[in-house]
Amino acid sequence: MESSNVALDRVKDALWSRYPGSDLELPILEGWYAYEVIRTAPKLVPPENFGTCLNLAAMGLAGEAGEVVDLIKKHQHHGAALDREKLIREAGDVLWYLQYLCEVLQISLDDIALQNVYKLRLRYPDGFNTADSIARKDEAAPALKV
Repeated sequence: MESSNVALDRVKDALWSRYPGSDLELPILEGWYAYEVIRTAPKLVPPENFGTCLNLAAMGLAGEAGEVVDLIKKHQHHGAALDREKLIREAGDVLWYLQYLCEVLQISLDDIALQNVYKLRLRYPDGFNTADSIARKDEAAPALKV
């Protein structure tokens, strides 16, 4: 199993190979979206209302993800035309609640993205395959410190 430093280097190499010659810097996502989410969020202060805010983030994510699923279900199983624009709007609502969760947890979307890529690089060092999917080698690895 890779050490966390080797895995993180692989994550960075993957980013820079995907965007060669760019000025790609971490963080990738800037604070502008967080600002927009906070601007439109209920005026609850996460430290004093942590449980309420956490609950809102989790319920919102589940509800909006359910709306995405429902649109696809109606398209695939009920014969409805796929409303791509509505699907994009609902996906945006999922992103809003994910960013809100980040605000509640005092982390960034970049932290989540890096943690996820780190996990996937540990699990699938050479790309997806069924054996690695079943083995889940990443579950024994320490979390990436971001």
